[in-house]
Amino acid sequence: MNFWLNSIIGIIFLAGMLYLLYKVAKDTPPMIIKISVGVFFVALVAIELWQRHLGSVPYFTIACGHESSITEIVCADCIEDYRVMICDSFGVNKLNRNAKYHTENILNNDGFRSHYGFTQQAIDSVHKHNKKAILFIGDSYTYGLSADSGYSFADRLENKGAFAVFNAGIPGTDLPQYSAIVKEYIASGLIHPDKIVVCINSANDLNHFPDRALTPNIPILYYTNVGGIYAFQGGDRSFKTAKEAYKNILEQYTIVGILGEGLLSKIIGKSIVASRLVGLFRKKEEVKATNNINTTAESKIDPAFQHIATIKASCDAMGIPVLFVLLPGKEFVRKQKALSLDGVVSLNPTIYTLNDYTEKEDDHPNNIGHQKMAKQLYQLVMEDVSTNPKK
Repeated sequence: MNFWLNSIIGIIFLAGMLYLLYKVAKDTPPMIIKISVGVFFVALVAIELWQRHLGSVPYFTIACGHESSITEIVCADCIEDYRVMICDSFGVNKLNRNAKYHTENILNNDGFRSHYGFTQQAIDSVHKHNKKAILFIGDSYTYGLSADSGYSFADRLENKGAFAVFNAGIPGTDLPQYSAIVKEYIASGLIHPDKIVVCINSANDLNHFPDRALTPNIPILYYTNVGGIYAFQGGDRSFKTAKEAYKNILEQYTIVGILGEGLLSKIIGKSIVASRLVGLFRKKEEVKATNNINTTAESKIDPAFQHIATIKASCDAMGIPVLFVLLPGKEFVRKQKALSLDGVVSLNPTIYTLNDYTEKEDDHPNNIGHQKMAKQLYQLVMEDVSTNPKK
């Protein structure tokens, strides 16, 4: 059915385009037509080659990496979940120390990239060395992704020796994760650090998945043989296996998934430009459908600030000072303008350049970027903890 439907649609579409070109070309001088057609095709080829240079993949109706970091398409039954990330009963995502393909050596018993275990005994030991214990919570920035070993801002702060960094940064996570960490480790009374620093990533945390519901025992991200696949893909959908999550991506964001099997899909799927055009039309239909839904007052409340308020309330109840810091992504560095958020301290983006971040579409700071972040964070933390005596 899909084959014949797509074929009929394709024939009608091509016939309409040919008729339109005929009407335009009928009264146009031949030389202008040739030049226009030539420029048009050169522009299409240039866009196609540029997108391929950036790593985009045909068949996808969105830019590769938006919903996932998939680098190639394979059959759904060929997906292999490396189980690099796991999720506990609190909904906190952690790294699996027993994962077959995990290469990180510095993981504590809880699955965080930290030199210290998340225990009160470890904090008491830090106090004996006349240091303060600071818990840093965040995503890949805090984890130190794209920085060489020992060069992330967390490692640099640790090496300064003024305080011990308990690093709870996990790549791919978000504000719901940060709130869940506070609930599991702080609100429960399991550990009592001297301070908590919540590192909010301006590139993801404020506009990515702040409304995501926690999914205990289901990781937010599957690391597979085709790249990273989010279990949560919008709305209230969280897929329990990597295969289910991958099949949904194929159905929602690929030519075959939208148009079905057929000649038209095969033709359009050869071109990145054509694939994106299909996605553009689909996006417009989704926006129309969304605009027709009446939203309640509760749904208009920014969920990001709800998580920030929850974290602050939990820390206040335990008598632990908390500092919220906005780490600048490439977008704000490019604009050279800090984002103003109530209760959140923004690092100054004007001291960064695009050379302080990894190349292409990757948004992570490199060694130099982490060095600058470490300098600003050190000043903020030292100013803030100086008035709070050590436990």
